[in-house]
Amino acid sequence: MALCLLNRDVGPVPDIYDHRYFYIDANGGHCVSGLARNAMARFLREYNSGMFLEQHWFTSLMDTKNPSMQGFIVEQLILSTISLNGFNGYKPSKTISYSDFPQIEWECQEALYLSLSFNFRAIDAVFIKLENRSGKKVAIVAPIQVTIAKNHPDSEEKFFRELWSEWVGILSDYEIKFEFVWIKDIKCRSEEKVDQVMRSMRSGKIMVKPSFQRICIPIEEFKGGDIACRLETARGR
Repeated sequence: MALCLLNRDVGPVPDIYDHRYFYIDANGGHCVSGLARNAMARFLREYNSGMFLEQHWFTSLMDTKNPSMQGFIVEQLILSTISLNGFNGYKPSKTISYSDFPQIEWECQEALYLSLSFNFRAIDAVFIKLENRSGKKVAIVAPIQVTIAKNHPDSEEKFFRELWSEWVGILSDYEIKFEFVWIKDIKCRSEEKVDQVMRSMRSGKIMVKPSFQRICIPIEEFKGGDIACRLETARGR
């Protein structure tokens, strides 16, 4: 199934795959849609995140001319790299998959949460670090969005409009510090503080968006620049 995600030769295989979502022809295995591809990737990641760092994933990135496939492969490579090696000074000790909304594993101080739901598209992952600073509980919540597109839907806006309040409820015993992490095809990293947004109501002012730190990280900072280099090669083919 993993090779079907990359449109590669799967060799002789029993007819055990679901023809509604996958097919095999003379050119290799294929998914019938991006939806099927993303859903299978999430299923496979639950059992073996490291498989996405095998050499044929890097080779496939360099070989494909399809921008959608390039974005898909880069996302899988980046998420697996974060899962195994960390990012931006953070190092998750565990990667936790979830179907609907994460159940926090409180004993895990640093964890990467990945959704198995193919329509959970505001973000690609959430990193959470739980700290106890002299009796004060602090939670760092860092939604992560990986993209190679120059124009990407506003994941920040969607996350803070639809999801952030749920995290506040789950982590009600903690002071929460939000960091929204973009991993993009850019040359230089950047970081800026975004102020909270308040709205005036008859009952008084309410917060509709908390303050947070926006962090933009270049793809070339991952895997020693190998992912970015192969993406550049693919785009020049």
